[in-house]
Amino acid sequence: STQSTGDHCAKMRRLLGIRQVCTQPALTNLEQALSTTGVFDQMTITSAVRRDIERQFEINTDELPESLVHMVSKHAKAPISSFNVGAAGLGESGSIYLGFNMEFPGVPISATVHGEQFLLTNAFLRNETRMEAVAVNAAPCGHCRQFMNELPGASALRLLVRDQRAQTLADLLPFSFGPADLGSETPFLTEFTHGMVHSSNDQAVSMAVAAANRSYSPYTGSFSGISLSCQGNIFVGSYAENAAYNPSMPPLQAALVALRSGGVRDFSLIERAVLVEREGAAVQHASSTRDILTQLAPQAQLEHLIIC
Repeated sequence: STQSTGDHCAKMRRLLGIRQVCTQPALTNLEQALSTTGVFDQMTITSAVRRDIERQFEINTDELPESLVHMVSKHAKAPISSFNVGAAGLGESGSIYLGFNMEFPGVPISATVHGEQFLLTNAFLRNETRMEAVAVNAAPCGHCRQFMNELPGASALRLLVRDQRAQTLADLLPFSFGPADLGSETPFLTEFTHGMVHSSNDQAVSMAVAAANRSYSPYTGSFSGISLSCQGNIFVGSYAENAAYNPSMPPLQAALVALRSGGVRDFSLIERAVLVEREGAAVQHASSTRDILTQLAPQAQLEHLIIC
C-alpha cells in the first residue's frame, strides 16, 4: 500500500541518518508565518517560538533548521558571487540563529561575511554559549569549517546538509588545526572581559568599549570592538579571532551582522562608527574599517579610540 511504502521509506531514511524536511506547501506556509513575525529581520527564533513552530507544523528540532536554510538564502547579499548561502543553527539554549553571506563590491573579497560566520556571530551577539547543530544549503567551505572549529565542543558539532547523512565537524575537518595547537583552552562563545576602561558619557563610545571587552582574541590579544549608530539605534560588533587567522571576523563585519539582525537592511544609513582598539595591538582594523565604510556609508563618521 501507499502508506506501507511511505512508512518503509521513512524507516530507511532514519536508518541512513537522512532527515525529512517539510513538504513544499508546508514550507510555503512556514515561510509566510515567519516573515509575518519578523524572523527574517531579527534573524533569530527563540526557543519558545521554536517549540510553537514545531507543534504547529509537526516538525522536529533537527528538521526545522534544514527547512529554514532555503528561506534564509533568499535574503543573502551576493552581488559578486551570485551564490546565496543560507544557514540555521541550533544553540544549547534552544534558540535557532540564522545567517547568510554578505558581499561588498568595491572592497577586497576578504571582507565578505560567510553564511556560517553570520550565524555564529549572531549567536555570539545574543549570548549563546554553545552550538549543537548547524544546517546549510550547501556543504560548508573550508573557511567556514575553520571558523566553526573555534566553538566549544567543535569536533562534535553536527552539520546538516539536506538529503545527506548528518556529519560532525570532525568528519568534515579531519586532522584539523585549531585552538589547542596554539595553546588556547578558552573557545569562542565564552564570556570575556578584558579590563579595558574608558570613562565617557557618550553611549556609542561606552558600547564600543564594552564590545572590545567581549572580543575573542586568544592568539594575539588584539581586543577590539566597534559601535555603529543608525537611525537612533546603536549596534555593536566584537573581533572574533581564528587559529588560522584569515577566517577571523573583524569588528566592523560583526557589527554589520548586528545591524542586519536588528532589521536594518540598508547599510548606507550608518551615521557614525566608533572603533576601539588596544594600544600596541598586533592586529589593527582602522584602515580596513575606513575603506569598507567609505563604500557602504560614505557619509558615516569614523572615530578611532586607542585604550591602554
